Order: sequence, then C-alpha cells, then structure tokens
Amino acid sequence: MKINFDIKSKLRIVLFVFFPFLVLSTGCATFNNGTNVSPSDDSRSVVFGQFDLNGERIDWVTFRELGPRSKIYHVPVYSGVFFHIGVPETSVQVNSFGRNHDKVLYRYDFSSAGRDLTTKDISEPGVYFMGSYKILESDSEFDVAKTRKPSEKEVLEKVLKVMLADEKLRQYEHQIGRIKERLRQL
Repeated sequence: MKINFDIKSKLRIVLFVFFPFLVLSTGCATFNNGTNVSPSDDSRSVVFGQFDLNGERIDWVTFRELGPRSKIYHVPVYSGVFFHIGVPETSVQVNSFGRNHDKVLYRYDFSSAGRDLTTKDISEPGVYFMGSYKILESDSEFDVAKTRKPSEKEVLEKVLKVMLADEKLRQYEHQIGRIKERLRQL
C-alpha cells in the first residue's frame, strides 16, 4: 500500500517531528556520556588528567561517581590527555581506560572498592586535575604510578588547545574561561 502525503502533511511531519528534535539538540552538546552539557550551564566543572601507557595509544577513559548514583562518564583521550567538561558537584575517579589495537579491545579496570589515587572531590564549579600517571603493564595486570611530568599546567595547556581547535567545544565559554584562569594561577 502506497501512502501519499500532500504538502500540508509533509509540513506537519517536519514541524511536529523534526523541528522539536532540532530545537532540543541545538545549543547542547553530548559529551560522550549521553548527557547533554549546555554551554550556558556554569555549574559544571572540567576534570582532566593524563595517562602514559609506555607510548601506546589510549582511546578512552571512564570516570565513575562515588556514592549511590555511580554514574559513568565516557571521556575521550587526546594524545594521552583526557578531560570532561560537564562534571557536576560530586566525587569521581577513573573507572577504566582502554585502547583498540588490531580489532582487539584492551580494557584496564580500576578497583571499584572505594577511593583511589585518581579520586577527585568536586566541591564547586572549577577545574580539577586528576594527575599524570604512568601505566605499567605485566601479563594480564597493570600498575599505576603517579608522576610529576607532565605537570598540571602542561596538561591543561593541551586541554585548552583541544577545546579551542574544536568548533563544538569552543562554545563552552565558562569552561574555557576557568581553564584560562587556572593557567594564570599556575
């Protein structure tokens, strides 16, 4: 059975189906965890850090909230630097990280038994450094060592560079302003 739509029907479909979707999706970006982060929301924090896996590429990191909600944040990685621009007031820590290599997924899980060295308490909107870490692999296990290099300033400069180079991230003026302020302090 063939259905013919007249011009009024087509217009109704556009107005009532596609237009609301367009309005709701404009002005809010989804930052890899399925939650919209509005550029006008100044209550969110930037949480960032850096992993070195002996020169191997890391493709993703996940944070998890501590506490009853245990929300997971999927975080992109840029040359070892990871960051999320929409973390509310909560406590977060690295949950896992991984890479894809030759069609094989390598996933490294942190313990879920309480706080660890990556835990950050987000008490107010700002910029929070989780740290720089060296990942040491051996067979099916890994160890994490906190390092002094790259420094908070060096990692944050990379975050700012990524945000300014990305058209979608440039609209987050509150976060960019906080990053620039933190860089002046360092």
